[in-house]
Amino acid sequence: MKYTAPYFPDDAGEVGERIARGEEGKNYYVPADMKYSDWKEKFVTDAAENAGKPAENTAKGGIIGTGVERLKEADVVIAEQSKERKPKRARYTVTQEQIDEILSEELKDYQFPVKPIYNPRIRDNGITTTEVFRTGEIKGIKLIQIGKQDIPGKAFLIDTLLHEYLETEILIKQNTNSLYRRLNESDTKKRHNWINKQISKFFKKLETRQ
Repeated sequence: MKYTAPYFPDDAGEVGERIARGEEGKNYYVPADMKYSDWKEKFVTDAAENAGKPAENTAKGGIIGTGVERLKEADVVIAEQSKERKPKRARYTVTQEQIDEILSEELKDYQFPVKPIYNPRIRDNGITTTEVFRTGEIKGIKLIQIGKQDIPGKAFLIDTLLHEYLETEILIKQNTNSLYRRLNESDTKKRHNWINKQISKFFKKLETRQ
């Protein structure tokens, strides 16, 4: 497959300038350090006033200017575009003490291969790290890390701990348990569906004991 790129002659735009494009596809140049507010005042507001019509500013990707050569905001390379980033998802801090309390109470009957530790730097609710032989066979569980949680509250933290516990069970016992072997060989969605069903059963039993 061949890829093509636009050709610009050596004198296309001087150093320190950026290319902007009008609605009809015509290129023009703006200073590289020009801010959006300066660009709007020079190319939109002034032109609109000269045309005797008010300027307007629509949402990102919309059209700027009325009664003048309209310019697409997205076509102008400006620093303000960096503000248009998606907001980060909320994460909720937990403590090692909260984790230890759950392990000694609600999950006291579950024997984790290693103690889960809190690590606020990981991006997931929980991560299990394994040790493997050169053959690819699982040697053991090296680390279980619990990060900041997507939802606040004890119930969600229990959910995360149970999820990591069941992941370790599947990994460790896959060679001696046919169900775990199938789950380990299945895709992530099927494995997580099974894990979530087990977690739901746990919470139902927990409710009956309370």
